[in-house]
Amino acid sequence: ILLSQKKDEEAASYLRAALRTNPSHVGSNLLLGRYLAANGQREQAMRSLEAALSVNPRLSEAQFLLVNLYAESRRLPEALTLARDLQQTEPRSVRTWVLTGAVLVAQDNPRDAVDAFGKALKIDGESVEAYRGLGQALGLLGQYDRAEQSYRKALAIRDHDLISLNNLAWMLSEIRKKPDEALPFAVRAQQLAPQSASVIDTLGWIHYRRQSYAEAEKLLILAAERAPSDSAVRFHLGMTYAKLGRPQDAVSALRRAAQLDPKLAERENITQAIKDLGG
Repeated sequence: ILLSQKKDEEAASYLRAALRTNPSHVGSNLLLGRYLAANGQREQAMRSLEAALSVNPRLSEAQFLLVNLYAESRRLPEALTLARDLQQTEPRSVRTWVLTGAVLVAQDNPRDAVDAFGKALKIDGESVEAYRGLGQALGLLGQYDRAEQSYRKALAIRDHDLISLNNLAWMLSEIRKKPDEALPFAVRAQQLAPQSASVIDTLGWIHYRRQSYAEAEKLLILAAERAPSDSAVRFHLGMTYAKLGRPQDAVSALRRAAQLDPKLAERENITQAIKDLGG
């Protein structure tokens, strides 16, 4: 009742008191876990939900919540095991297969992820989450035509789906080499999430690809302020500075990118770029 009345803190205190009396109470653990997850208290939420499942292992609501929390915590084997359990308890739920697919993508297993998202779409052919996930998995497999189609289908159903907008913009710019076509999708994403570093970075890099370097600089500086430890943002900013004829700033940004992500440095040959700039 207290939760339905938006008295969350009072409700949480009541639930904790109830659990001190009966630590294995399924309903209290479930409600407390849901509250803690919603408030970003991931570890405590997982403990409450695990307690609920220790009593009732087939409690699907707790399973759904816990798969998400495990995935967010990078406890991917546990997330996948629980997702497999959901395939037994909730085989006709779109959420089951979307969650399974998302975990498989996170585990770098896009082939099995494609199968999971396909099963979700057989249940609900209008699932934005399934089309979005399918686009991600197909992109990892290099099947860019199908990935693009999946993102476009997601956006045909929900034109404000942020991840689909951002991913499609990136694909059109980087894979299709069509930054002008990518631009409206990236602009729309930035309007929806003006504080997101990854979204701002996508838009800034698309401006770079369009040779609008001054506009790219403004956006990439903002992205770097939002995410100072993001190596890709630093790399993009460094490349933009180079185009603007500011070699010292470019070298500084590129060196920082290389420090943050040596694999990125090798992939993008940052060491050579720094030498070419006189660094």
